[in-house]
Amino acid sequence: MPLNRMHLLTVLMLIILGCGKDKNKKDSRILSYQKIWSNSTYSAFTDLTKYGGRWYCVFREGKAHVGDEGKVRLISSDDAITWSSDTLLRVPGSDLRDPKLIIGFDHKLYITVGALRPGNVINVVYAYNDTTGRWKGPINTNVDKDWLWRVQKRGNTDMYTMAYGVASRQPMKTTISLYGSNPDIFPRFRLLKKDVSSDGCPTECAMLFTHTKKMVIVARRDCDSKTSWLGLSDTPYNVIEWHDMGRTIESPNIIEVKNRFYLAGRAYDPPYFGPVTALFDLDIEHKKVTKLENLPSGWDTGYPGLYYNDGKLWISYYAKDVDESRSIFLCTYKTD
Repeated sequence: MPLNRMHLLTVLMLIILGCGKDKNKKDSRILSYQKIWSNSTYSAFTDLTKYGGRWYCVFREGKAHVGDEGKVRLISSDDAITWSSDTLLRVPGSDLRDPKLIIGFDHKLYITVGALRPGNVINVVYAYNDTTGRWKGPINTNVDKDWLWRVQKRGNTDMYTMAYGVASRQPMKTTISLYGSNPDIFPRFRLLKKDVSSDGCPTECAMLFTHTKKMVIVARRDCDSKTSWLGLSDTPYNVIEWHDMGRTIESPNIIEVKNRFYLAGRAYDPPYFGPVTALFDLDIEHKKVTKLENLPSGWDTGYPGLYYNDGKLWISYYAKDVDESRSIFLCTYKTD
């Protein structure tokens, strides 16, 4: 059997083992699953929201995972079924990575993105103009070196993000630092607490705030045991209590739905022989995470966007496709 055909069959077998099993369970709460974008490129690192009655999904588009001038593509839809390209953003000489959607203090739509250049990352913002339908940017946040990976609003008075920076690569050492913004300075951010943690090489962090303003953080770690950490902190967030979650969850994202916390990300679970994008229940009271389901995915996958609407959790993510490209998928999960 030719090598490329054998490889394809192997990929298909692993995808079937890794995701079809969960989706076909009688108690599965996955309601739908579809590919919403594919153009034979490396499309990855998604985020998802609904704005002005229209759905938006943003992701990086490039030739490979890293190493080229990645662009940011935004696609949109009226019904979350039929999607079309809205815009394609690029900065010559930069690899635009990990775009995220956020509703600003002015209730307008923004994209935050890291513009990766040799030896540095410049954090920039794009602002949507409702009148013209065009994007303004890139607008500098005045933060470089530390990556403002995912920004989270607290009400309409503050924004926070746990940014990460690479202190050294030989040996690997990273640190995470807390940044904040408010209506007076946005889209600029200011450093609130440098080097919050460096244990286990923390990188990508998801964050949200409870109704009591408690800060909830899930941090990916790339050294030592590589198990993810749960961080909890009360205002004014001077002290963060870290708890080992006991499992590796990369590219994390979290959302609260009716006093329940859902965590999604890339997980490694036997007997699935490789990474899958999975959905978890996050119990912050008992500092425990429980897997709910594997989403249809396999091999190179993850970086989910989360949005709750009409009793369903909508989850965007990327996964390796049968033609070796990376495509964007959308899954709905019944929560109510």
